[in-house]
Amino acid sequence: MVLDVAELFKTTNLSVNHNDAVGCMSATSDLDCPPLFAQLGLDLVSGGAATTAQSVFRAVTK
Repeated sequence: MVLDVAELFKTTNLSVNHNDAVGCMSATSDLDCPPLFAQLGLDLVSGGAATTAQSVFRAVTK
């Protein structure tokens, strides 16, 4: 299993901070978090599975 970091951050502009804290601090009010959680296939509010599938993990052969 691999984590595709480019895929994780493809919808996130890392040079722009949307709140007081730098980056995603996993708060539901943190505007930096929704794109990251969506890529991971997680619902930011509930912590459960989102309606869209994750796109950052994939299986690879050795």
